[in-house]
Amino acid sequence: MTKRDCLLVAGCLLAGFIGGRLADWAFPRSGAGAQEAAVAGKAPALTVSSLSLVDNAGKVRGSLGVTPDGLAALTLFDLKDTPRARLCVTSGGASVLGLCDQKGNYGALLREANGRPDFMIFDKDGKFRAGACVLENGQSGFVVLDKNQKERAWLSAPAEGGPDLSLFDQQMKRRADLGMDASGKPVLTLTNESGKSLFSAP
Repeated sequence: MTKRDCLLVAGCLLAGFIGGRLADWAFPRSGAGAQEAAVAGKAPALTVSSLSLVDNAGKVRGSLGVTPDGLAALTLFDLKDTPRARLCVTSGGASVLGLCDQKGNYGALLREANGRPDFMIFDKDGKFRAGACVLENGQSGFVVLDKNQKERAWLSAPAEGGPDLSLFDQQMKRRADLGMDASGKPVLTLTNESGKSLFSAP
């Protein structure tokens, strides 16, 4: 997996996820359609553009609605009106689940689109710190970033063959690699800050 793949995952997740917004109740009036359904022995359908869930005190704890651009979203709030969880399906067919902290910042995002699942973890400041994904070619990978948003470790596995672990320094230069070649033999490589090999085995 490359750095471009990681950025693509982050971009797709953040761009594809839009929080649901609260709206007024919009119940349609009962009419001939509901009466005909009752006569036919079918339960009448309730059609609304949005729903608000309230607790015994009248505080909104959840909202369900469809935005003008086709985003169907469910948002759940805590007692302080802070969004803590969001589930949505975009107009393009991507499904996204987001979990938020007490400040409403995303702590984790899970997304599936076009057969490509992605998972992202954020710190308390909302910075992307770790993520995992499966690419269309079957390759899977996991990346770890430091507080400065720099990649420090990659763990990847191709569709066929052995896994590979790469470690990077603070300048995002690859300094160590541990993996397996096509025959299953382990390979270890260490380099200095200039990329010169310090150790290699076998």
